[in-house]
Amino acid sequence: MKPMLIEEEGRFREACEKAARLILEHGGNYVDKLKLAGSREFRLSSVASNREILENARGELKDSLRKILVKKPVKTISGVSVITVVVPMLSCPHGSCIYCPGGSDAPKSYTGEEEAIKSASLFDYDPFMQVKNQMGRLEKMGHQVDKVELIFIAGTFSALPWGYQKWFIKRCLDALNG
Repeated sequence: MKPMLIEEEGRFREACEKAARLILEHGGNYVDKLKLAGSREFRLSSVASNREILENARGELKDSLRKILVKKPVKTISGVSVITVVVPMLSCPHGSCIYCPGGSDAPKSYTGEEEAIKSASLFDYDPFMQVKNQMGRLEKMGHQVDKVELIFIAGTFSALPWGYQKWFIKRCLDALNG
């Protein structure tokens, strides 16, 4: 939840609950208009996100609401959130593998324009930050991120020193565990 005064917190919760009821009454139509109307009615300084509405919804409403508010539901349709972590680029020990870097910023098997690679480079390939960022993005779209499959890409992970491999995976797990 966004930082706000205690008085506004109560109004915020009420607005989220009302928005949840209205969204369900309207069958998921006009979601943004209903959220905006609730914010105005309760004199809030911001509009609640889908995630905040889900967090403040009562138990019996949550499942129905989740079906309406989750963006890109296919991302977790199996109940598992897939998080891709990009390993820092390292020269191939053989020099001939198709999936190993060949001198550019990405392995030969990637263009370097993939969303995961762009995001990883923004965080300087920090595994903790990559995982936290992707978890946050999924949560903002309304997904539950309680069961995760980590996928490591970049092709040269096994060529990295064993200690670095352990550290890299541990940092990913640290991000998942809070």
